[in-house]
Amino acid sequence: EGTGTGIVENAADEVSVAEGAEGAILFNNVEKAWVYTVDGKFVKFANNNPAAVDAEPGVYLVKMQLGNVIRNAKVLVK
Repeated sequence: EGTGTGIVENAADEVSVAEGAEGAILFNNVEKAWVYTVDGKFVKFANNNPAAVDAEPGVYLVKMQLGNVIRNAKVLVK
C-alpha cells in the first residue's frame, strides 16, 4: 500500500568507486571507465570490469559506468 521506496538495500555495495594510488587508478564496481585530464583531454578507456589502470602522477577526471548508472570522480594519482 504505497510503502515501497524502490531503493535497493545495500546499495553501497553497488556504487562505482575510483581511487588514486601510486601510479594507478583503482576501481571498484566498475564495468567501464573513461579517464580524462582535468583540462578535458582523453587519456584512456577501460572495460570488462577493470580493477585498475596505470596512470602518471596527477589529477584525473574519471567517468565510470555500472549497468545504466554513470558516475564521475576526481582522482589524485601519486
